[in-house]
Amino acid sequence: VYGLALAAKYSALPFLGVFLAAAVVRLHGTRAPAPALAPRRKWKRHDAPPPAPGPSWGAAVRRALVLVGVPAVAPAILVQQVVVASTTPRGAFLDGVERKFATYRYHDEAVKAASSLPRGLAAYAAGLLWVRASSVPGARINYFLGEAAGTGWFFYFPVALALKLTTAVVLGLIAAAVLAAVLLARRGAEGRRRRLRLLAARSLLPAFLGAAYLGAAMLSNVNIGVRHVAPSVPLLLVAAAGVLRTAVPRRTGAVVAVAVVVFAAFEAGAYLGREIPFGNLLAGGPPGVRKVLSDSNVDWGERLGAVFERARKGDLGRVGVVSLFWDAQAAKSAGAVWVAELVPGTVDTLFVSTFLWDIAPAIGRSRENSPKWTYFRETLTPFLRKIEEEAVSVEPFLDEYLLIRLRPHGSPAAPTR
Repeated sequence: VYGLALAAKYSALPFLGVFLAAAVVRLHGTRAPAPALAPRRKWKRHDAPPPAPGPSWGAAVRRALVLVGVPAVAPAILVQQVVVASTTPRGAFLDGVERKFATYRYHDEAVKAASSLPRGLAAYAAGLLWVRASSVPGARINYFLGEAAGTGWFFYFPVALALKLTTAVVLGLIAAAVLAAVLLARRGAEGRRRRLRLLAARSLLPAFLGAAYLGAAMLSNVNIGVRHVAPSVPLLLVAAAGVLRTAVPRRTGAVVAVAVVVFAAFEAGAYLGREIPFGNLLAGGPPGVRKVLSDSNVDWGERLGAVFERARKGDLGRVGVVSLFWDAQAAKSAGAVWVAELVPGTVDTLFVSTFLWDIAPAIGRSRENSPKWTYFRETLTPFLRKIEEEAVSVEPFLDEYLLIRLRPHGSPAAPTR
């Protein structure tokens, strides 16, 4: 299963070293069973044979590689090889890598990998190099608490999880942390040592794995996409379940667990049909989320169909769209045009991506000086500022766009609020 995860998402790769380390420790601590006692013979305690020693560290490492490393890596390589080799000729693959890295770092390394390695492994290596090249400081636009930067913020991912997980899950994880703290703080209670042993056995490893993964992400230069820390969530939930099992009676724990699942399902169901299925009750939905963080996931272009359908009603006049993505054929049938420069008198109404609308002022305030940031600061920010100056009204259209009505050409400016 982990091998399939490796094949599907590079974010799973950091777990390989952690899983191998955990396997080595576990295998080293595994003792061989004592030999079977002879029948009908009474053994005294001091006569019982001691358990055989576990394998050495070297043997534990070798066994971990065989039992964990190979079964994890082999499926990933096999899946990548079958998919890439069956769909992409070597020439097209080399050409794609060459063009992709033409203006990025690690060009020579990617081309060398594409030329010398099997295509599946080469595609994985090129993908990792692309992640590195596109994640250097200044390469991405990170947005947090109304500010934009070329490097990530330390608390972005914990805040993103708190906003994008369902309320029941967030409160469940917080409650589990509080219960664990109470168990650790209690002194003199009967059975305290036993409860602490149970707590460590049930929750320590998954809590460590989840916290380690989340902590590593918090140190990264890229804050885009809470999906990159999604692997930490099931691990933290397993740790929370262990705390619950240890801290409260079994029936009470079962009721609490069922309540968390039910309320999470109801809250998730309330967002069915929305482009952005996050923004829990604590955050107040996507408008509340937008006040704190944003990324390109807000606008993948799937809602352009709804935009064009609204434009076909004909009561908005000449319609323009400011979006990260574009469907020229559908736009033509709806009479909508893609707008990159506001020319007075050309459009009456604009649908503007909320992502661009939110991030443009933050880019204007930033001091990043890379070519990408300079371009956005000199083009996108003044462009959207001009739209705001010409706007008569601004209202949300779904979660992804704002519907902005512009003042007629030649009329005096009107306040947008």
